[in-house]
Parts: sequence; C-alpha cells; structure tokens
Amino acid sequence: MGETYRNRRPRLILLNGVPGVGKSTLAREYVAARPGTLNLDIDVLRTMLGGPWEETAGLRRSLALRIIEVHLESGHSLTSSGFCRRSSYCIPSVSTSSMASSVA
Repeated sequence: MGETYRNRRPRLILLNGVPGVGKSTLAREYVAARPGTLNLDIDVLRTMLGGPWEETAGLRRSLALRIIEVHLESGHSLTSSGFCRRSSYCIPSVSTSSMASSVA
C-alpha cells in the first residue's frame, strides 16, 4: 500500500495553466484525499486584500510565500494554482530549509 500522509515528506505542488483547464478542480481533489494538505488558491487570496489587484500584487506574493514556508516547515504539503506568464513569478523563492524538506 502507499504511504500515509504522515509518512510522506511535505510537497509543494504548483499547478500553472490558462483559465478553465481544471487546475482548481485537480487541486481540490488532491487536497481532499490528503489530510493536512493546503490548497493555496491565489485567486481567493487576491479577494482577501483590499484595493486593485495590480497594486496589491507584491503583498499578495509575499503573503503566499510566507504561507508556503510556514506550511512546509510544519511538515505538511500544499498545492497552489494559477496562471503565470513568467516562471520567476510561478516558482516561489521560499527558504532553503523549507524547499529542502519539500523535495520528494
């Protein structure tokens, strides 16, 4: 049988693609089958910040990166989905310790 979620190393799963291809659906299904896994939906995070999304992009990115770091450091996996035109925006610059623990 497969590993239980407690025996796995934390994973950071980034889903990128154009709108409507099923990224959010895939993320929800993945999370539903793995207790403790977080579905970090950037679109939802965007709606939680006041002001035009263009003006809050830097803050949104900082919040997302910090959420990713804390969740990985706690020993849990997470998914994040969205549409990134530039890979530098898609691939987070989380701390080395967080990323090292998330590598499968």
